[in-house]
Amino acid sequence: MASNKTTLRIVEVAAQISTSVTQLQEKLSAQGAPTPSFAEDGPELLPDDILLDPLLLLFKIASISNLVGIDAVARYHIPDIIPANGQITFNEMAENTGLQKNTVRRILRHAMSMRIFKEPEPEVVAHTKISKFLTILYINGWVEFESRDTWPATTRIVDAIQKGPNSEQVNQTVDSRKAQEVALQALRPSQELQIF
Repeated sequence: MASNKTTLRIVEVAAQISTSVTQLQEKLSAQGAPTPSFAEDGPELLPDDILLDPLLLLFKIASISNLVGIDAVARYHIPDIIPANGQITFNEMAENTGLQKNTVRRILRHAMSMRIFKEPEPEVVAHTKISKFLTILYINGWVEFESRDTWPATTRIVDAIQKGPNSEQVNQTVDSRKAQEVALQALRPSQELQIF
């Protein structure tokens, strides 16, 4: 049985949540902003000081362990497979991507843990605001670039420093051929640069 002190703490936290939600709604109403939602047709942008919009939320959740799932979502263009305001089964997604259903399920459910996609019923996937955002060509291109090109190079920076702590030469990196390849890719005209 919970102690009275624990029960009081839970009630205190609930009161804080209630107060915060009331304050949030007051700010939204004062600014004429719509109620926030992760729904596919939720508001595009929210006041900066209130909640994160889809791009900032992607920055926030793109930790290394989460980047693997985000990379798969972008690389297989999974958001583009789901119809707008519709849904698709995991089986259909597997057919469209060429991946096994179990792999699709793991990728999608990992993405769902970050509010990228939702599972409105078992084995069915639909858009959220974030997954719908990833259907924008240059946003998906940027995510692919970050996960395919930037992330692998970033993980080797400390190795390069150890190999040549005072070096400023491009050919004295951990893998200079990979560095040159990434540099050449960065020079190509690309859709991901449209964001800037």
